[in-house]
Amino acid sequence: MGKEGTVRGLHLSQKGEFMTVYVTLDPDTANPALILSEDLQDVRCGDKQQDLSDNPERFDKRLWVLGSEGFNEGTVYWEVEVGNEVFWVVGVARESVRRKGWVNMSAKEGIWAIDWNKPMPPVPPSSQSTLPRNSRRIRVCLNYEQRQVTFFNADNKAPIHTVTGANFAGERIRPFFGTKYYLRLCPISQ
Repeated sequence: MGKEGTVRGLHLSQKGEFMTVYVTLDPDTANPALILSEDLQDVRCGDKQQDLSDNPERFDKRLWVLGSEGFNEGTVYWEVEVGNEVFWVVGVARESVRRKGWVNMSAKEGIWAIDWNKPMPPVPPSSQSTLPRNSRRIRVCLNYEQRQVTFFNADNKAPIHTVTGANFAGERIRPFFGTKYYLRLCPISQ
């Protein structure tokens, strides 16, 4: 095989296959309405806001949380179980993403994500329906050097959406999640 190829739906770069990473949720960034499991693998939305310190890292308006890990090089991926829920978002964000106020989910804000039924703008209208509503697990693949984020249906390895030319601005990129119900970080499916 040459410098590039495809294995099980994952793009191979000159540095080799995407590396699986173990992601945990960062409790310091979680909106106070989000309840994280003890192992930092599950997040659900509670009935009311928890009494948590309003630190600068915490999202105060949006039901969002970042992963604890950050990446400024390499090709990595992780999976998220979204189940049958709606109102979820999965992707990546710059370390410096705004945490206070009503932040727009956009590349301008440093967020590259898909939500419960469509990729985030800007994408052509024809790709708005590429995420099957019955997707249970989403694989997020980050290629930092190529400035690319690719989303797969982890159940069948079908590609959902690819963002190219993302402006990471030399910053660490962190896993990004949001939900009004429930999400779980998963061991990688084979």
